[in-house]
Amino acid sequence: MTTFAEEVGEEFAKIAASEGRGTVLHVGRRAVYLITDSGTLLMLGRSAITPYSAGLGDRFQELTERIAPGRSFSLTAGILEIGDVAVVLSETCRIMRSRIPSRIYWKEEIEPTRGMAVLLSGDSVDELGWSVLRNLESAVRELRRPDPDELVESLLVFSGLGPGMTPASDDYLLGVLRALDHLGLEYRKGPVAETVRKRSTLISAKIVEHALHGCHFYVLDDLIAAFHVGVDAVMENLLKVLRLGKSSGLFMALGMLDTFAAYSE
Repeated sequence: MTTFAEEVGEEFAKIAASEGRGTVLHVGRRAVYLITDSGTLLMLGRSAITPYSAGLGDRFQELTERIAPGRSFSLTAGILEIGDVAVVLSETCRIMRSRIPSRIYWKEEIEPTRGMAVLLSGDSVDELGWSVLRNLESAVRELRRPDPDELVESLLVFSGLGPGMTPASDDYLLGVLRALDHLGLEYRKGPVAETVRKRSTLISAKIVEHALHGCHFYVLDDLIAAFHVGVDAVMENLLKVLRLGKSSGLFMALGMLDTFAAYSE
Protein backbone atom coordinates (compact mmCIF):
# COMPACT_ATOMS: atom_id res chain seq x y z
CA MET A 1 0.00 0.00 0.00
CA THR A 2 1.05 3.57 -0.58
CA THR A 3 0.36 6.65 1.50
CA PHE A 4 -0.32 9.85 -0.46
CA ALA A 5 0.43 12.84 1.76
CA GLU A 6 -1.31 16.11 0.87
CA GLU A 7 -2.82 14.54 -2.26
CA VAL A 8 -6.08 13.30 -0.83
CA GLY A 9 -8.58 15.77 0.58
CA GLU A 10 -9.47 15.31 4.22
CA GLU A 11 -13.12 15.40 3.15
CA PHE A 12 -12.46 12.36 0.98
CA ALA A 13 -10.77 10.55 3.88
CA LYS A 14 -13.75 11.19 6.17
CA ILE A 15 -16.16 9.93 3.53
CA ALA A 16 -14.04 6.84 2.92
CA ALA A 17 -13.99 6.08 6.63
CA SER A 18 -17.75 6.39 7.04
CA GLU A 19 -19.19 5.02 3.77
CA GLY A 20 -19.87 1.38 2.94
CA ARG A 21 -19.94 0.15 -0.62
CA GLY A 22 -20.43 1.63 -4.05
CA THR A 23 -20.18 1.26 -7.82
CA VAL A 24 -17.84 2.49 -10.53
CA LEU A 25 -19.77 4.93 -12.73
CA HIS A 26 -17.31 5.88 -15.46
CA VAL A 27 -13.66 5.27 -16.35
CA GLY A 28 -12.18 8.17 -18.28
CA ARG A 29 -8.75 9.26 -19.44
CA ARG A 30 -8.32 11.74 -16.59
CA ALA A 31 -10.55 10.48 -13.81
CA VAL A 32 -12.54 7.52 -12.56
CA TYR A 33 -15.97 8.41 -11.15
CA LEU A 34 -17.38 6.33 -8.29
CA ILE A 35 -20.66 6.59 -6.43
CA THR A 36 -21.27 5.16 -2.99
CA ASP A 37 -24.47 3.37 -2.02
CA SER A 38 -25.53 6.51 -0.14
CA GLY A 39 -25.08 8.67 -3.26
CA THR A 40 -21.74 10.38 -2.60
CA LEU A 41 -19.69 11.02 -5.73
CA LEU A 42 -15.95 10.33 -5.52
CA MET A 43 -13.27 10.82 -8.17
CA LEU A 44 -9.88 9.19 -8.57
CA GLY A 45 -7.40 10.77 -10.97
CA ARG A 46 -3.75 11.46 -11.67
CA SER A 47 -3.95 14.37 -9.25
CA ALA A 48 -6.39 15.63 -6.64
CA ILE A 49 -8.49 18.26 -8.38
CA THR A 50 -11.68 18.39 -6.33
CA PRO A 51 -12.54 18.28 -2.64
CA TYR A 52 -13.85 14.75 -3.12
CA SER A 53 -10.98 13.33 -5.18
CA ALA A 54 -7.84 11.33 -4.59
CA GLY A 55 -4.61 11.71 -6.58
CA LEU A 56 -2.94 8.48 -7.63
CA GLY A 57 -0.10 9.86 -9.75
CA ASP A 58 1.45 7.26 -12.07
CA ARG A 59 -0.71 4.52 -10.55
CA PHE A 60 -3.80 5.99 -12.18
CA GLN A 61 -3.16 4.07 -15.42
CA GLU A 62 -2.82 0.87 -13.41
CA LEU A 63 -6.15 1.58 -11.77
CA THR A 64 -8.00 2.17 -15.05
CA GLU A 65 -6.75 -1.14 -16.44
CA ARG A 66 -8.27 -3.08 -13.56
CA ILE A 67 -11.73 -1.63 -13.19
CA ALA A 68 -14.76 -1.11 -15.41
CA PRO A 69 -18.11 0.66 -15.13
CA GLY A 70 -20.52 -1.30 -12.99
CA ARG A 71 -17.85 -2.92 -10.83
CA SER A 72 -18.48 -2.69 -7.09
CA PHE A 73 -15.99 -1.44 -4.53
CA SER A 74 -15.81 -1.27 -0.73
CA LEU A 75 -14.74 1.46 1.65
CA THR A 76 -13.69 0.07 5.00
CA ALA A 77 -11.74 1.47 7.94
CA GLY A 78 -10.39 4.39 5.96
CA ILE A 79 -9.08 2.21 3.12
CA LEU A 80 -10.46 2.29 -0.42
CA GLU A 81 -10.20 -1.13 -2.06
CA ILE A 82 -10.77 -1.74 -5.77
CA GLY A 83 -9.55 -5.20 -6.67
CA ASP A 84 -5.93 -5.34 -5.50
CA VAL A 85 -5.46 -1.54 -5.66
CA ALA A 86 -5.61 0.01 -2.20
CA VAL A 87 -4.93 3.56 -1.10
CA VAL A 88 -4.32 4.45 2.53
CA LEU A 89 -6.41 7.51 3.38
CA SER A 90 -6.21 7.70 7.16
CA GLU A 91 -2.89 9.55 7.32
CA THR A 92 -3.51 12.06 4.56
CA CYS A 93 -4.70 15.65 4.74
CA ARG A 94 -5.01 18.25 2.00
CA ILE A 95 -3.40 21.63 2.65
CA MET A 96 -6.09 23.88 4.07
CA ARG A 97 -6.99 26.85 1.89
CA SER A 98 -7.03 30.24 3.59
CA ARG A 99 -10.21 32.27 3.36
CA ILE A 100 -10.25 34.41 0.24
CA PRO A 101 -11.09 38.12 0.77
CA SER A 102 -14.38 38.99 -0.92
CA ARG A 103 -14.52 41.96 -3.21
CA ILE A 104 -16.01 42.88 -6.57
CA TYR A 105 -13.44 42.91 -9.33
CA TRP A 106 -12.94 45.54 -11.99
CA LYS A 107 -13.78 44.46 -15.52
CA GLU A 108 -10.25 45.51 -16.52
CA GLU A 109 -9.03 42.51 -14.49
CA ILE A 110 -11.69 40.07 -15.61
CA GLU A 111 -11.85 40.59 -19.38
CA PRO A 112 -8.14 39.92 -20.18
CA THR A 113 -8.27 36.72 -18.10
CA ARG A 114 -11.41 35.67 -19.87
CA GLY A 115 -9.82 36.25 -23.27
CA MET A 116 -6.74 34.25 -22.30
CA ALA A 117 -8.89 31.36 -21.08
CA VAL A 118 -10.55 31.07 -24.49
CA LEU A 119 -7.22 31.43 -26.30
CA LEU A 120 -5.43 28.84 -24.17
CA SER A 121 -8.29 26.36 -24.45
CA GLY A 122 -7.25 25.70 -28.07
CA ASP A 123 -9.36 23.04 -29.76
CA SER A 124 -10.77 21.57 -26.55
CA VAL A 125 -14.26 22.85 -27.41
CA ASP A 126 -16.25 21.68 -30.43
CA GLU A 127 -18.85 23.60 -32.43
CA LEU A 128 -21.67 22.47 -30.14
CA GLY A 129 -19.73 23.67 -27.12
CA TRP A 130 -19.18 27.14 -28.57
CA SER A 131 -22.85 27.35 -29.53
CA VAL A 132 -23.92 26.53 -25.97
CA LEU A 133 -21.39 29.04 -24.62
CA ARG A 134 -22.82 31.87 -26.73
CA ASN A 135 -26.28 31.21 -25.30
CA LEU A 136 -24.95 31.11 -21.74
CA GLU A 137 -22.98 34.31 -22.20
CA SER A 138 -26.00 36.09 -23.60
CA ALA A 139 -28.09 35.01 -20.62
CA VAL A 140 -25.55 36.56 -18.23
CA ARG A 141 -24.48 39.63 -20.17
CA GLU A 142 -28.03 40.79 -20.82
CA LEU A 143 -28.45 41.19 -17.06
CA ARG A 144 -26.97 44.18 -15.23
CA ARG A 145 -26.29 43.43 -11.55
CA PRO A 146 -29.01 40.78 -11.79
CA ASP A 147 -31.02 39.33 -8.98
CA PRO A 148 -29.13 36.07 -8.19
CA ASP A 149 -32.28 33.98 -8.60
CA GLU A 150 -32.94 35.58 -12.00
CA LEU A 151 -29.37 34.88 -13.07
CA VAL A 152 -29.41 31.24 -12.01
CA GLU A 153 -32.85 30.61 -13.50
CA SER A 154 -31.75 32.01 -16.86
CA LEU A 155 -28.92 29.45 -16.96
CA LEU A 156 -30.92 26.44 -15.77
CA VAL A 157 -32.82 26.60 -19.07
CA PHE A 158 -29.66 25.21 -20.72
CA SER A 159 -28.89 22.50 -18.16
CA GLY A 160 -27.70 19.26 -19.74
CA LEU A 161 -26.62 20.88 -23.02
CA GLY A 162 -23.16 20.68 -24.49
CA PRO A 163 -20.39 18.09 -24.66
CA GLY A 164 -18.82 16.18 -21.79
CA MET A 165 -19.66 13.82 -18.92
CA THR A 166 -20.55 17.04 -17.14
CA PRO A 167 -22.24 18.99 -19.96
CA ALA A 168 -20.72 22.38 -20.73
CA SER A 169 -23.81 24.24 -19.55
CA ASP A 170 -23.52 22.71 -16.09
CA ASP A 171 -19.79 23.43 -15.92
CA TYR A 172 -20.57 27.07 -16.67
CA LEU A 173 -23.26 27.05 -13.98
CA LEU A 174 -20.73 25.68 -11.47
CA GLY A 175 -18.51 28.68 -12.17
CA VAL A 176 -21.45 31.02 -11.69
CA LEU A 177 -22.35 29.40 -8.37
CA ARG A 178 -18.76 29.73 -7.15
CA ALA A 179 -18.77 33.44 -7.97
CA LEU A 180 -22.13 34.01 -6.25
CA ASP A 181 -20.89 32.24 -3.13
CA HIS A 182 -17.72 34.31 -3.13
CA LEU A 183 -19.70 37.54 -3.46
CA GLY A 184 -22.03 36.47 -0.65
CA LEU A 185 -25.11 36.53 -2.89
CA GLU A 186 -27.98 34.22 -1.88
CA TYR A 187 -30.09 32.26 -4.35
CA ARG A 188 -32.70 29.52 -4.11
CA LYS A 189 -30.87 26.18 -4.26
CA GLY A 190 -33.81 23.79 -4.45
CA PRO A 191 -34.69 24.52 -8.11
CA VAL A 192 -31.01 24.20 -9.09
CA ALA A 193 -30.61 20.69 -7.69
CA GLU A 194 -33.98 19.53 -9.03
CA THR A 195 -33.44 20.89 -12.55
CA VAL A 196 -29.92 19.53 -13.03
CA ARG A 197 -30.99 16.15 -11.64
CA LYS A 198 -33.81 15.92 -14.18
CA ARG A 199 -32.06 17.32 -17.24
CA SER A 200 -28.41 16.37 -16.96
CA THR A 201 -26.09 13.46 -16.15
CA LEU A 202 -25.80 11.84 -12.74
CA ILE A 203 -22.17 12.94 -12.44
CA SER A 204 -23.10 16.53 -13.23
CA ALA A 205 -26.00 16.45 -10.77
CA LYS A 206 -23.75 15.19 -7.98
CA ILE A 207 -21.07 17.82 -8.58
CA VAL A 208 -23.71 20.56 -8.60
CA GLU A 209 -25.17 19.10 -5.41
CA HIS A 210 -21.76 19.42 -3.74
CA ALA A 211 -21.45 23.01 -5.00
CA LEU A 212 -24.81 23.88 -3.44
CA HIS A 213 -23.32 22.81 -0.11
CA GLY A 214 -20.31 25.08 -0.65
CA CYS A 215 -18.00 22.33 -1.89
CA HIS A 216 -16.33 23.68 -5.05
CA PHE A 217 -13.33 22.76 -7.19
CA TYR A 218 -10.51 24.26 -5.17
CA VAL A 219 -8.56 25.34 -8.27
CA LEU A 220 -11.33 27.93 -8.74
CA ASP A 221 -10.54 29.22 -5.26
CA ASP A 222 -6.88 29.47 -6.22
CA LEU A 223 -7.79 31.49 -9.32
CA ILE A 224 -9.89 33.89 -7.24
CA ALA A 225 -7.06 34.32 -4.75
CA ALA A 226 -4.62 34.97 -7.60
CA PHE A 227 -6.46 38.18 -8.51
CA HIS A 228 -5.15 39.61 -5.24
CA VAL A 229 -1.57 38.76 -6.21
CA GLY A 230 -0.95 39.76 -9.80
CA VAL A 231 -1.00 38.84 -13.48
CA ASP A 232 1.57 36.05 -13.26
CA ALA A 233 -0.34 34.32 -10.47
CA VAL A 234 -3.59 34.66 -12.40
CA MET A 235 -2.07 33.01 -15.49
CA GLU A 236 -0.48 30.20 -13.48
CA ASN A 237 -3.75 29.32 -11.76
CA LEU A 238 -5.85 29.81 -14.89
CA LEU A 239 -3.81 27.07 -16.57
CA LYS A 240 -4.58 24.76 -13.64
CA VAL A 241 -8.31 25.43 -14.02
CA LEU A 242 -8.17 24.74 -17.76
CA ARG A 243 -6.75 21.28 -17.05
CA LEU A 244 -10.04 20.17 -15.48
CA GLY A 245 -11.48 17.66 -17.92
CA LYS A 246 -11.39 18.39 -21.64
CA SER A 247 -13.45 21.57 -21.56
CA SER A 248 -14.94 21.62 -18.04
CA GLY A 249 -12.29 23.95 -16.65
CA LEU A 250 -12.79 26.45 -19.43
CA PHE A 251 -16.55 26.63 -18.95
CA MET A 252 -16.23 26.85 -15.16
CA ALA A 253 -13.72 29.69 -15.50
CA LEU A 254 -15.90 31.57 -17.98
CA GLY A 255 -19.01 31.18 -15.83
CA MET A 256 -17.17 32.49 -12.79
CA LEU A 257 -15.54 35.38 -14.64
CA ASP A 258 -18.73 36.41 -16.45
CA THR A 259 -20.55 36.52 -13.12
CA PHE A 260 -17.85 38.67 -11.52
CA ALA A 261 -18.10 41.00 -14.52
CA ALA A 262 -21.89 41.20 -14.18
CA TYR A 263 -21.51 42.55 -10.64
CA SER A 264 -18.45 44.71 -11.29
CA GLU A 265 -17.98 48.29 -12.40
